[in-house]
Amino acid sequence: MVSSSSRRVKGFIGKKFRLSDFIKRRDSAGTQTESSFCSDDDASSSFWMSQLNRHRVEKECVDTLIEFCNTEDIQLSEETIHRYASFHNFSIEQAKEAIEDNRNSTYLDLKMEGSLKDHFLKQMVFPLPDLRTRKGNAQVLYMRPSRYIAQSGTSSKLIENLCYVLNDMSNTKEECLNGVAVVMNMIGYEENNVDNEYWFQVMQVLLGNLVPTRVNLLLIVDAPSFFHSKVWKQTKPMLSESFLRNVHAIKSEKLSDYLMEGYEALLPDELAPGFRNTGEIVEDYVDFRTFQDAHLEPSAISLKK
Repeated sequence: MVSSSSRRVKGFIGKKFRLSDFIKRRDSAGTQTESSFCSDDDASSSFWMSQLNRHRVEKECVDTLIEFCNTEDIQLSEETIHRYASFHNFSIEQAKEAIEDNRNSTYLDLKMEGSLKDHFLKQMVFPLPDLRTRKGNAQVLYMRPSRYIAQSGTSSKLIENLCYVLNDMSNTKEECLNGVAVVMNMIGYEENNVDNEYWFQVMQVLLGNLVPTRVNLLLIVDAPSFFHSKVWKQTKPMLSESFLRNVHAIKSEKLSDYLMEGYEALLPDELAPGFRNTGEIVEDYVDFRTFQDAHLEPSAISLKK
């Protein structure tokens, strides 16, 4: 797949530069001359050269990971491999390690069926279609922790639920780059909802340790005071400083600082000032994904040629 940025780069080069412009000219002593390349606009040239270099690094990383998966007989689609590469900022070694660590994981192969489908209807975790963040154009995932009651085995389905949505929000290169924002509606959260195992597992997912999706923003909305002392105080140490910089505990009236204009029409009606029916959002998503998963051909199971 050729990205739109790659097509733009090729078109730009064809119009503005000659091949010789990219060749580093050296004098007779072998040192580089001042005029390594010519352009009418040095700033523009520098930008496009950086784009070319980035594309080269990304391609090298993905190609290396494909070869690694073939050698190790790890069954991943090229899209999933790119997803790992993007999540790890195209660091070959970090992406390799993550792929190896998760080679037997089932979290990337979830389908909207059976008990997972039933769990979605509990409205604990679901995406908000068409909603984007004000900055970064990230898609938005919605969580309602007060609907979780700690029981034996319930956390595993919640984690699958969460991973499924993150997988669905990471289908394209642009989606991988933009990442995901999480709106966590804490209204109705009470002390009987508190479960440290729940928060540990949720944070492992949001950190990208189970599926490679970058969470660029976590909004904890209208949390009760005890949450900060009994839950967040214990959860915070497991999070990196870079992740914590993107975590904000806010009141619902501050959502406008983070979400796109007109967000109210796309926000569930159970969280003011949203007015989209919560049940309809979930039912429409479940119906759509059930149909998609039932008719989707298996992804590129092997990359061996």
